[in-house]
Amino acid sequence: MDNSDLIEKLKASRKLEVKVGHITFSGTCPRYSRLVKLFATIKNDSVDAAMAEISIDGWSGVTEADVINGGDVNVIVPFSLDLYQELILDRKDWWQPISEAIVRSAEGRQIIKEEEIKNSEAGTTPKP
Repeated sequence: MDNSDLIEKLKASRKLEVKVGHITFSGTCPRYSRLVKLFATIKNDSVDAAMAEISIDGWSGVTEADVINGGDVNVIVPFSLDLYQELILDRKDWWQPISEAIVRSAEGRQIIKEEEIKNSEAGTTPKP
């Protein structure tokens, strides 16, 4: 049996978009267990930065002025994972709202899953 469709549906359920000012970041929320591991191993603001660093794979609306001081506000910068990872750990104004959206998304999915399990017969989970 090919499970590729199910895998794509699972990934799609973790997709997120986060608007920060004039910029929209897009990505995939990490699995709940990965977030738990991050929180267990990192004890300060850097956990938020780490969540944002591993979750985003696109943006729109970023200008050269967002990237460098004195940059041109009329020059749109295409997404590059290398550029994003170079920037994000120095941009608390970006990673803070991104990490908050990730936590909300993960908690929401976990609450739904726990309710499904609670309301199912022992040893089963309801079909989606």
